[in-house]
Amino acid sequence: MLISKITLFNYRIYKGENQIIFDEDPSRNIHIVSGYNGFGKTTFLTSLVWCLYGAQMQDVDESFRKRIKDIGGYGKFLEDSLNRQAYLDLAMQYYVEISFSGVDVPGIIAEELTIRRSFADGDKSDNVQIWLDGQPNELVQEVGYDLFIQDFILPKEIAKFFFFDAEKITELAEIQTLDQKRQLAKAYSEVLGIKKYIDLRANLHEQRLKYRRESANATEVKAFEEVELEIETLKENIAQQNSLLQEIDLDITKTTDAINELQERLIRAGHVISVEEHEKLKNRKLELLSQQEDLKDKFKRLLDLAPFAIAGKLFSRIVRVANDELSAAQDNHIEHILPLIADLRNKADILKTTISKEQLRQLLNPLFGEYENLLQENIGKEQSLKIGFSPKSLHIIDHIEEQLHHAYQSDIKENAILMKRTRYEINDVNRSLSHAEAKGTDVVVNRTRENLHQKQKESNNYLLAKGREEEKLQVFTIALNSKKKIREELQKKVNIQTDLIEKDNTAKRLILELDEFILKIQQQKKLTLQSRILETLRKLMHKSSFIADVEITIENDVIDIELINRSGKTISKEGLSMGEKQLYATAILQALVKEANFDFPVFIDSPMQKLDTSHAKNIIKHFYPTVSKQVILLPLLQKEMSEVEFNLIEPHVKSAHLIYHKSDESSSTFVHVENKELFNTVNSLHNTNHV
Repeated sequence: MLISKITLFNYRIYKGENQIIFDEDPSRNIHIVSGYNGFGKTTFLTSLVWCLYGAQMQDVDESFRKRIKDIGGYGKFLEDSLNRQAYLDLAMQYYVEISFSGVDVPGIIAEELTIRRSFADGDKSDNVQIWLDGQPNELVQEVGYDLFIQDFILPKEIAKFFFFDAEKITELAEIQTLDQKRQLAKAYSEVLGIKKYIDLRANLHEQRLKYRRESANATEVKAFEEVELEIETLKENIAQQNSLLQEIDLDITKTTDAINELQERLIRAGHVISVEEHEKLKNRKLELLSQQEDLKDKFKRLLDLAPFAIAGKLFSRIVRVANDELSAAQDNHIEHILPLIADLRNKADILKTTISKEQLRQLLNPLFGEYENLLQENIGKEQSLKIGFSPKSLHIIDHIEEQLHHAYQSDIKENAILMKRTRYEINDVNRSLSHAEAKGTDVVVNRTRENLHQKQKESNNYLLAKGREEEKLQVFTIALNSKKKIREELQKKVNIQTDLIEKDNTAKRLILELDEFILKIQQQKKLTLQSRILETLRKLMHKSSFIADVEITIENDVIDIELINRSGKTISKEGLSMGEKQLYATAILQALVKEANFDFPVFIDSPMQKLDTSHAKNIIKHFYPTVSKQVILLPLLQKEMSEVEFNLIEPHVKSAHLIYHKSDESSSTFVHVENKELFNTVNSLHNTNHV
């Protein structure tokens, strides 16, 4: 399925009818849509999500939920989306329309499918329409427009993998909480087509519960009703907690944005460094602090060997004597034990017969007694030993001596040099940050600084509040699972009515078969995803051997993805640079998109942010041309995509459009530009202040 045409009519900054046409070309699957900040690039992406999902766009991504909340709710969002100039010209309606070609929907044959979502001033909600080859379709109407889009175009649960901001996808690499892992697992199930089977299993389970309610006596019914009421109450509490946590997350995001803006003001007031340089300094500081902790840990381990190093030759002599003693003792014991082994072999025929434990004990006691006597005889000899290390202890000190002999001194020196160098660099970074943020003593700067401190306090308070609410959510979740187990126990005690037994057994059998089937799909897809993520990471990263393996763990409703190094140890994602996090998240996205059962174009906003030149080349070569049959990039040219980078990707580019801002009308429109003229046109418009 490809998008052939997008039309925005009086939608926000786009006055009148504005169209982009995407011609199909199998060898050129990339389309560029570029515009300066504030000219409608983000609005263009938002319009597509709104066209598909309407009010449910809040479930696609947190940024949409935040935007709708900040404006005062979905109703206010609809009212505010009518182009202002069009409103002054007495226009009352706006719409967004997406036309698809290559439609592959069961039971439907059509060259083109068109979805239009519109809103007219005075209406209570938006209105969605779907046409097949320009005509309404009874089957689509019967299913319902929103449900049709959800089931046959693109489910909202996975839409974020097809409409994503390359600058923000690092959030995928930073997933840590249980709730975040559940959300990823939910999207994972939807992407892989597993969700329909999970839903079917839940429906069968609910049906079995219904049979037991119908079969229960008065006492059992009362017990069922009580536990069901408790379960519903806990579900409501969990829903309220999740809603509250979403509100807190939005407040945290809002406060963080305010903090970043205030910090930017301070930097600009001091005329010291740019915002990008300031961000680099902060990231470098985090890297250095992590490096410093690693060096401290290594120094502590080296310090444990210091007493042995100080002892020097004395320690080596002790090791040598201990080895000699152990060798002599082993020879002596072997000499005395051999006769006992021979005696035991002579009695092997007796052991082959069936005898009691007491008879066996009487038979072996003389042997053990003789061995104990030998040990007693050797006590005097053992007391004459100078050291007397056990083989295990001797193995440890041999290893210590080997470390001291080979690289201990050079490791100490190298570690000390690195610690000193890291400490100096941290001090330099701190001075640069302090200088950048503290310069300026006028009233405006002081007020900005005070506001910054206030916002930082607010942010800390929100984080503390989030921690408290997450603890409450965990308590409710544990209680809910406990009540569900009680309900299951009640189910087991109820005797099913005769006429329902066969139905219940069938449902039970189907649930077991579904469990096996779901597990089988998960394991198969897990291996495929692991392979895809690892393959993409190796193509995208400088250090192809940095990540040796990828392991995905799926337990119940939680998914976890771990990166493994060559030593078989888990790589901490917190230690990855921002660029590496983006590449890791990109690899996850590509794997999920490739595994998805939905053939849908991929939209990528802010491509190649936080990537160095080499990584950007790898993204251009291995990701954008292959992630989907149709890829629409929304870069800020010369910042998020240079002319050199565009020239690398140009062989795959079918069309390029600029978002042209008409300053006299305060509105934007789309202008088609030939590939070879793209940057010349951008420079020309920029120089004449038209864009």
